[in-house]
Amino acid sequence: MKHGPQIAEFVIKGLGIDGCIFDNFYSDSKRILSLVAENNPKEMWQIVKKYLLPRDSQSFHLTRWLRGEKLTAVFEGGLGFIPMNEIWEWIDENPKERAWYVASFVPKVIFNDPNRPCLARELLIRYGTDVHVRSALSSNFGTDSWTGPASLHHLHRKEQFEKQKKEEDNSNVILWLNEQIQSLEEQVEADKVREEREF
Repeated sequence: MKHGPQIAEFVIKGLGIDGCIFDNFYSDSKRILSLVAENNPKEMWQIVKKYLLPRDSQSFHLTRWLRGEKLTAVFEGGLGFIPMNEIWEWIDENPKERAWYVASFVPKVIFNDPNRPCLARELLIRYGTDVHVRSALSSNFGTDSWTGPASLHHLHRKEQFEKQKKEEDNSNVILWLNEQIQSLEEQVEADKVREEREF
């Protein structure tokens, strides 16, 4: 795509602008951005990072594409196409302001696989001593939906984090996992009390 980066920037400029065809970030917009990022990852990142700050309606839509959404799994999160070293270089220019911000929109998956790096885990390894980074990542992972009893949903999430902890060897990641497990334990108990009252 010779003109892919220019097309992608045109799409990004329209995000969050009332009346623009890209205002609601239709699926075609996501497809365009993902296609350009897949074929021109470094060029795409140079464009994207110009629009990540300040945090406004435009950057909000952009970060939703960067993260990817489980409800629209057909669209891979844009960060998956960007070389990690490019992301770390950008954060390291201002880690206090950017590390927690990136934590708020990394893909909501965490795993330890030597053959496939996990962006959320790598972020914690590098910046997880910062409570703001861990908090932002927790809020990011906490944006989910489910059907059925909330207590069962949160119990399942807790068990997943406990399984992940058994496979983890980095102290920053373990710290974050412990925080999630404790928070979910409290949430499960609160859910059970509420569900007993309701049913």
